[in-house]
Amino acid sequence: MGTKLCHVQNISLLQIRTIALSLTLLGFSLFGCRMYYEMEGVATLAGVEKDLDMWLGKSKEEQIQKMGDPVMCMLWDEHGEFCHWLDPGDHTDGSFRPKRIFYYDNNSVVCGWTYTGQWADQTKNLCKR
Repeated sequence: MGTKLCHVQNISLLQIRTIALSLTLLGFSLFGCRMYYEMEGVATLAGVEKDLDMWLGKSKEEQIQKMGDPVMCMLWDEHGEFCHWLDPGDHTDGSFRPKRIFYYDNNSVVCGWTYTGQWADQTKNLCKR
């Protein structure tokens, strides 16, 4: 009987070690996914910022000629207006579509932008208030 009791304890220890190892591996996997998505978000924002900055100082008319009609435009206090576009691409599956919002001064010149992405949001506002 003493041997069986010892054997049962060894199995329990083995099970505990297996569970601990499984949880550790799961933790590393989740941490790795989180790191990947954080890095992906940073890389995406860096590229997006460059694309959005090129519009600063350009006219709304020029922007619409290149980007197409915005989804919506609204007055922005007495400072001008803002318009937003959804990122192009086929998103018929209902997945998230990043949004680009551009702010225009009273002369319809781009003076700021906001990007709402899947991983992060960013704003650059050079508009005078």
